[in-house]
Amino acid sequence: MDRSVALKVLAPRLMKRELDFVQRFVEEARAAGRLSHPNIVGVHDVGETTITTGSGAEASTEQIHYFSMEFVEGDTVKDELARVGALRLPQVEHIMLAMVEALVYAESQGVVHRDIKPENIMVSPNGEVKLADLGLAQQVGSEHPDADGKGRKVMGTPMYMSPEQARGLAVSYASDQYSLGATLYHMLTGQAPFSGV
Repeated sequence: MDRSVALKVLAPRLMKRELDFVQRFVEEARAAGRLSHPNIVGVHDVGETTITTGSGAEASTEQIHYFSMEFVEGDTVKDELARVGALRLPQVEHIMLAMVEALVYAESQGVVHRDIKPENIMVSPNGEVKLADLGLAQQVGSEHPDADGKGRKVMGTPMYMSPEQARGLAVSYASDQYSLGATLYHMLTGQAPFSGV
């Protein structure tokens, strides 16, 4: 198609450690791929390929799982916070409006992002704001228990995740709203609401 894309690649070590990781990765990419909104980075495709590393007698092959998504030029909100500290109110308002619209749309499609944070909000040079990194996105009702069947894996970023997500309980749209509130706090004050430890 002669266009730049971003690739998210599943680390091979994760596939070896947990058998259903690939299935979850594919399901989450498909959930993200169903979203088509101007404030959400679009996911194009999910797939797998074999790559060869080394050469000659030392050559080996391994299976790589990936998904491709829209490439967005610009910086993350995290980058901007590192440069200037707290953001100006008009900038915060612009970012929050875009994120609220993105989350309302995701909820209408039954998708919870599960990792809202400054690092996953992109701002292009012309001011477009997009929610990125849908690698943890999940279709509501598709939660996977862990290997012993007793709970869910805790995924996300501790400084921004909701209490129920931190406890490994089922997440909902309210979980994303909580994380967006923690992100708002960081944008207004220049520091995360919690240390994450």
